[in-house]
Amino acid sequence: MKLNGLVLIFALLTSTFCSELEEKLEAEFDKHKVKEVYKGEIKIPNSYKKDEEGLYRDELGKFVSNQQQFYVNFAGKYMIVTHSCGTSCYYRTVEDLSAGKSVKIEGMDKFDNTETRPLFKDSEMGGFAKLYTREDSDLLMARYINFESEDCKQEYFVLKTLKNGKKELKSISEKTPCDTPIE
Repeated sequence: MKLNGLVLIFALLTSTFCSELEEKLEAEFDKHKVKEVYKGEIKIPNSYKKDEEGLYRDELGKFVSNQQQFYVNFAGKYMIVTHSCGTSCYYRTVEDLSAGKSVKIEGMDKFDNTETRPLFKDSEMGGFAKLYTREDSDLLMARYINFESEDCKQEYFVLKTLKNGKKELKSISEKTPCDTPIE
């Protein structure tokens, strides 16, 4: 009976801690809200085509792995798309769904895992960068997960438009262990 009580207390503390982290993350997204979220017709860039099974592929014929529906998921009008380039190989692009075109964002490639740019240079197995975004915010949280060591680090970025009109992701935090609230 005592063990069940301890398990219950642990479960309550864990769920309280997780919901507190989620609340802090949502509050951080709220701090970086965009003025407007595009609600018009979704314009899919011409570089994407549906194959005979109805699945989207990119201009290289590679499967677009993170979704098959195009929708705004970042900074008011953008969608971050993950492209396959082989086993454990992927890269990301950013699509402006209000204009139907790809957008170059400086720093987006730091989340890629390719032969020429491995996410973890010291790991034979590689890893994955999970990106957390919200349609109404220009905040991006990246979690870097190393498959070999199971190490997990996270970092926060904000999309900035430079004076020359170019866009870049600017880090607003250090890399910290996952589930560390942003300060």
